[in-house]
Amino acid sequence: MTAAADLLTRVDKLPFRSRLRTLAEFARTLPSDGALPPVLAELLDGDRYRRETALFLATVASRPDVVLVALHDPDPGIRNRALAA
Repeated sequence: MTAAADLLTRVDKLPFRSRLRTLAEFARTLPSDGALPPVLAELLDGDRYRRETALFLATVASRPDVVLVALHDPDPGIRNRALAA
């Protein structure tokens, strides 16, 4: 199981606030230049939920490169969230 799949499995059954808290903690504890980029890349290649999760993690981890990618997402909701980030 990949790190991204493991993360999504871990937060899948959590209530919304707990899910966001767990995702934020994950983004803050991974080094931005080490373990986080592969997770973000895998999530960005996924479905809408995965791309939204990547954008959330990137926002918490201060990764403007991922926010820029989200600005070109085919989903207008993700583009709007990227604009607000």
